[in-house]
Amino acid sequence: MRDSTKGPRLLALTAAAVLLFASEARADGIDMSMVFVAGLTVLAPLLAFNVLVEGLVLARGLKVGYRAVLAIALGANIASLLAGIPVAIFDECLHYWLLPSDLAPYFRAFPWVVALGTLVYFAVTVLVEFGVVYRWSKRRSLGLGMKRVALTVLLANLATYAVLGPLNYFVTRPTSDVREFTDTSAWAAKPLTTLYYIDEPGHRLSSIASDGTGKRVIVPAEVKTYEFTPGATAVLYADSDDTLRLWRTGDAAPTALGKDSGRSGMSEAALSPDGQRVAWLRREAPDPTHRRLVVFDAPSRRTVETSFLTAKSEESTGLAWSESPGLFFLVVAEKTLTVRLDAELKASLSPCEPGDGAPAAVFGRFNETGVLNYHEDSSNGTEAWAVMGLGSYLSVKRNGKEILFSVNPGLIKFAGRYFREVCILPNGRELVFDDGHALYLMDMDRRVVGKIADGTSCAIETGRYRQALPR
Repeated sequence: MRDSTKGPRLLALTAAAVLLFASEARADGIDMSMVFVAGLTVLAPLLAFNVLVEGLVLARGLKVGYRAVLAIALGANIASLLAGIPVAIFDECLHYWLLPSDLAPYFRAFPWVVALGTLVYFAVTVLVEFGVVYRWSKRRSLGLGMKRVALTVLLANLATYAVLGPLNYFVTRPTSDVREFTDTSAWAAKPLTTLYYIDEPGHRLSSIASDGTGKRVIVPAEVKTYEFTPGATAVLYADSDDTLRLWRTGDAAPTALGKDSGRSGMSEAALSPDGQRVAWLRREAPDPTHRRLVVFDAPSRRTVETSFLTAKSEESTGLAWSESPGLFFLVVAEKTLTVRLDAELKASLSPCEPGDGAPAAVFGRFNETGVLNYHEDSSNGTEAWAVMGLGSYLSVKRNGKEILFSVNPGLIKFAGRYFREVCILPNGRELVFDDGHALYLMDMDRRVVGKIADGTSCAIETGRYRQALPR
């Protein structure tokens, strides 16, 4: 978002954003020609306002005809517009340097950082326009002193800033229907909900209560994505290089199982509900489009390669253990097979039958399968969704009313803040969301937002995060 006060600054900032963030804009599907058209549409009336108002002040202060100063007022504003491009970059740096990451202190500091940025813009604008006007007065031999020209230019810009400054602040400030931002979520409703998440800065799998208390590091190692048994007594996770690892309570260290399929995150790896076995599809060399079904048995420390190998055309795959012991399901090309393991871990495959049970209660991050979308959630008539990108926003519709929290305008990022995921808690009143930095709790009825913890990628023990098979 931008907190400028001068009309021409909008186009200057647009130009700077195009030059500096062009690749990011393309990645977000932004039509830059549309951005320029929108910028010019905003610039034209604001530039006209500046020229007409400043022209009046210059004409009276310099004792020159109004029409005679319109051209120089236009030139001075164009010069300050060009000077505004590096100032816009500096102003962005001020936001990154001075604005805290957490939402509550961010909003407390925001007006002060805006005021500082405004003073910088104002000083540069007055300096540039003074140089243009003073040089013009010398060429025309008006006999005007430097102090008189400086004072007149100062008053001219005060007149325009007095109108456009507040207008631009209120138009481009964050859009928020939140009534209060708090430093913590200590006010969370009872009973509390246990959240599992990847913490920052260590990227460790941890758990914490919805009121921000009782943090517990479950896996003291870097975690990229994960699944776990109830209570997280066993965790299957992928690290930063996509190596699958099994961590169980009481283990001295995680067990490295090998590379995962590299295709769908944890959807092609499954942890048994007792935490004793893992099944996954492993990439096969030299053709990684083929994946072999592999089973690991923790008590015996044995890894068994089955004879099952996917074909290139079999794009839809997934794994999930059954509630029935010794069985798990394998989805291939939209067909569900049941895999049975004997005492020697020998696997036999057959078409899935109703008596084979349902997927067991294992929870985690399975959104890559297409079964779930963590960017949106709904419960008992409440709908919530987060939209990433340059126009990132969070929206909640509840009881016929909308709670909107957005980046505004979309071209300028909200201090690098992207709303990514939402999760309505079982109490139906509270919502957890993350902004790429931290987890926050929202009381949707009271419209209060408080920070839970630094981290992302949360999961809770509900059906939303329960392992399922691809549709």
